This record gives sequence, C-alpha cells and structure tokens, in this order.
Amino acid sequence: MLSSIGLLFFIPLLDYNFKGLISMIVICNGLLCHGSKYTDLSYQKKIMVYDVVCNVIMGLFVIYTSEHQTFTAIVFTISVFTFILNKIRYNSNSLLHVMGIQFPLSVALSFYQL
Repeated sequence: MLSSIGLLFFIPLLDYNFKGLISMIVICNGLLCHGSKYTDLSYQKKIMVYDVVCNVIMGLFVIYTSEHQTFTAIVFTISVFTFILNKIRYNSNSLLHVMGIQFPLSVALSFYQL
C-alpha cells in the first residue's frame, strides 16, 4: 500500500482543466491498481495492465501537446525505464515506485498547460 502514497503528489494538480482530469484519472486508476494488489481478485493483473496502458497514453498525449516537450519526454522516458527496472529487478519496490515514477511524473504534469 506504500506505493499508493505517491498518488498524493497528484492531488494539488486537481482542477477544472485538462491537467485536473489527467490527475483524477491517475488517482482513480492508481487506487484501483495499488488497492487490488492487497485483495484476492482474479482480475488484479488486468487492472494493472489497464493502469499502465492509460498512463502511457496520457503520458504520450501530454508530451505531444506540452509546451515543454523535451523536459516532459525526458521525465516520461526515465520513468518508463524506472518502471520496467523496478518490475524486473526489484520486484516492485514501493520507494522506487514513488520516488522514481510517481513523483517525477507529477512534477512534469505540474508544468503542463493545454
């Protein structure tokens, strides 16, 4: 459940704009994904895949429409590699997930303007 703590980084970004919508989707999907890890749901892996696919689609959209495309693309790429490394090498370490994925992506989203 510690990996859900990083979702707090997205709460200040909630607003009545597109950034707020992305933040709300990230928070809801993250709560579903991280919360389902601690239940015995047969479809927990499908929820995780859905969360990852949504995050990748939103990340690519933000990169494409952002004023700070280079910065956003670098942060997104590093976060994707951190996610893969964390899954393969560290068995989903919560601290690495929060500090290497959720925090950098929330910072990149905080600069986003549509």
